[in-house]
Amino acid sequence: MAASPAPLVVVFGGKMLGNLAISLGAMLLSYSIGAWLFGYSLAIHDPLGFGVSALLALFSLWSMGMLFVPLPLVSPAVSQFLTGLEYPVYILCGFLFPVLLLPIWLLPVSYALPPYWAALALHGTSSGDLQASGIWMVWLILLITSAAALALAAWLLRILLARARRQGSLVHV
Repeated sequence: MAASPAPLVVVFGGKMLGNLAISLGAMLLSYSIGAWLFGYSLAIHDPLGFGVSALLALFSLWSMGMLFVPLPLVSPAVSQFLTGLEYPVYILCGFLFPVLLLPIWLLPVSYALPPYWAALALHGTSSGDLQASGIWMVWLILLITSAAALALAAWLLRILLARARRQGSLVHV
């Protein structure tokens, strides 16, 4: 019998899915405990739309993760840079405060990131702020930006694999 190693996309993608599952469980537990402790009710205006938005949000976060996964293998210095990039991404995606509080020149960067559209979809379906036509448009943009992130990730992985085949190692020498 002959065997070959699993493709990097499968290895990285599986690790990202595991991290997403753990993070989702922690988030649900935190929201539940917070609502119970402080006496808040967690009401969702459009449960079906929220469920679709949540699945699309997970896909967008996975696609952004897949974009960042090959970068530390390109150069060890990039790994340290990515650690510092975590909070700016949170800010640009609107997770820490509304994106409209950012300077005008940063808004296009926010609009290019899939998690921004995921946060917009989750907020719109949970609060009822987005009507059916609006949520479809947000979902479409979310899918387009996520697909763009995955296409860029695939391109980076191809470059990484080509270098690994030339050098015989994934680690940058």
